[in-house]
Amino acid sequence: MCREPGQDDAKVRRRVRRPKRLRAHEELHEEAGNGSLPEVLNHHLVLQGSAVLIESQDELAELCGHIRERGVFAFDTEFIGERTYFTKTCLVQIATSETLAIIDPLSDLDIGELWTLLQDPAVEKVVHAGTPDLELAIRHGGGPPRNVFDTQIAAGFCGMLYPSSLRAVAESVTQATLSPGLKFSQWDARPLSEMQIRYAADDVRYLLLLRDALLERASELGNREWLLAECRRLELVEEYEANPHARRLKAEGAGSLSNRQRHVLRRLIDWREVSARERDLSPRVFVPDEGLLSLAKDRPSSASGVASAKGVPKTVKAELSGEILDVIERAGADRLERRPKRRSLSEQQKAAVERTCERVVRLSEERSIAMGLLATKKEIRQLAGASILGDDPGESRLLSGWRRELLGAILRDLGFA
Repeated sequence: MCREPGQDDAKVRRRVRRPKRLRAHEELHEEAGNGSLPEVLNHHLVLQGSAVLIESQDELAELCGHIRERGVFAFDTEFIGERTYFTKTCLVQIATSETLAIIDPLSDLDIGELWTLLQDPAVEKVVHAGTPDLELAIRHGGGPPRNVFDTQIAAGFCGMLYPSSLRAVAESVTQATLSPGLKFSQWDARPLSEMQIRYAADDVRYLLLLRDALLERASELGNREWLLAECRRLELVEEYEANPHARRLKAEGAGSLSNRQRHVLRRLIDWREVSARERDLSPRVFVPDEGLLSLAKDRPSSASGVASAKGVPKTVKAELSGEILDVIERAGADRLERRPKRRSLSEQQKAAVERTCERVVRLSEERSIAMGLLATKKEIRQLAGASILGDDPGESRLLSGWRRELLGAILRDLGFA
């Protein structure tokens, strides 16, 4: 059942990392204040001066109209997300070739038109590592963003590491120096400091220049179409869907669970995700990993058993022990499918798999495409192992799209032509 966050939830939010964020905010301001801010690069695509603060509905409407006329804009946000399930958007930064603006979502402005812009395929959005920012199109606009260019992805197709920070990419491509990092800042505090405004502005100030420079470099390397294909993945809803099972458990002992305990843990993770979302709490704030692991191992069958579980907050034990017991009981009654015994590779076969990995690494270097974008070693080993053992490779991303095209000769040698 959905409910409004209660007093206990608010207490949890206040105690989790708020002091750390505040300390970092103060320390970074003190450190940055001791030196001068770097000069802004002199280039026609890089606007000089301070950002304009959008403070009225008319100014916002005028800005959105300007963006539509230009057909392309740089986009970024500053948010706080460690305490809540849904990130709290504190600033929105916009840049075109003529305007550098900052919008305050915490004011009384209705910024719905901006979320509509993110979904407009006629307007290009330029971002850097933009998935958390673009998710706002789905949350507030009801659909995925369209026509997105991500400079972090682009850098990976231009011989740079993936992922790379905006600061690293800007320095590599333009030799520009961005303002000191304030990512872990108190972005919901008002008024904003001069340092915060400068940092927020620099997050979009250079993106249009980087877009043009990286596209040109990718074209020279023959990687332009593959780069654009990878950026189109940002238009897929599934790119923004949380996978609670993809998060690595931050607790010791997860690797020693039995099949039944592992199944109970998965069901508890599903329950935690839904319950945390209802309360707008970070899942790990709501119930830490240690608590889930304790419940999965002990599989309590009574409220007193839940009460003795380590790592589960007292309020959760008091209010939700019935739900927890129900999840554990149903998971305990589920019929587990017997996993087929995994066949092991011989030393000779393992060596063949490693040679395939080396071929992929060399190819990525030859084509100036970051391995962080192309494939993980685990993906390559699984595919090469499936080839040797005659197993079904499953839905490997290496067998589709630009990756299949790039890896053509290697895949043919593995029998996946």
